[in-house]
Amino acid sequence: MKDNSNVAAMKSGQLNVKNPLMFKVTTAYAEDKSIMLDELDYLKKIYAGTETDDRLFALLYYAPEEHLWDDIGLEMANPLRVPENYYEIKQSRAKALAKPSEREEFLTKHMNYSVPSNSGEEFISIDTMKKCRNETPFDWAGRDVYVGIDLAMTNDNCAVAMVCADGDKIAAKAWSFIPADKIDSKSQMERTDYKRFIQRGSCFPCGDEVVDYGFIEKFIMDIPEKYGVNVVQIGYDRYNCISTANKLDVAGFECVEVKQHSSVLHPPIKLIQEIVLGGKFEYDADPQYEANFQAARALYDTNLNMYLAKKKAQAKLTC
Repeated sequence: MKDNSNVAAMKSGQLNVKNPLMFKVTTAYAEDKSIMLDELDYLKKIYAGTETDDRLFALLYYAPEEHLWDDIGLEMANPLRVPENYYEIKQSRAKALAKPSEREEFLTKHMNYSVPSNSGEEFISIDTMKKCRNETPFDWAGRDVYVGIDLAMTNDNCAVAMVCADGDKIAAKAWSFIPADKIDSKSQMERTDYKRFIQRGSCFPCGDEVVDYGFIEKFIMDIPEKYGVNVVQIGYDRYNCISTANKLDVAGFECVEVKQHSSVLHPPIKLIQEIVLGGKFEYDADPQYEANFQAARALYDTNLNMYLAKKKAQAKLTC
């Protein structure tokens, strides 16, 4: 299925049933437009602790990327197989290693590993990311910081982030902004608990059906006083941000356009990947921030420059 219409129909048909029960069963496949990919992402968020759902029980049998080609992954994806089946699967694995044309079939049918055509590879694992989080708030006072803005469409989420050097580490903090009248609809559609993020202070509802750019502009202008920092520069994507950049420039901030091209984005993306993997990154514990790193996928252009894409239906935040 490539949309939720049938599932929605089944849910609405159970409204008059006390304690309704629904089963969803699937195997992996090479398809990037199925609703089950979002469903699996949601389940992984629950297991990772970035989302909660007490009414959902799930069993996931699949091989993670690091065990796709070994016996550990084989048993993880096939826990109930008899010895004869394992022998056959190992034979299929040997052929898939030797014949690239058979790898898709092996990974999806035997290792239960989805290979959507344009999903890209995982940028940073959520477990690695969590090793960098601060359990106590970071002290920003007196720091020289750089601020980034992603305003996107006015009826979509927008984001602001700031980073600074902390010895040999880099510290980051980010906030998202959501149309106030779309909290419930976006929470349901994107399977994201925006109300929880709002309560935690990492998400701000503003405007009505569209985001209030004025609210975001004031938020940015208040950062120096609120956090006691010196804003060195503000980086922005010119798409939907020219007016805001001009206002910030008039207010005394130095604004720099960040061209959205892989040749420009590769160095900072590679840098943040390296510092996270090296344990030299830090951020305040924030489920929304972690969920966005979990959703990030690394893609490469023809020159092997890395850029990031995010799976659909994710709460937008910038890093």
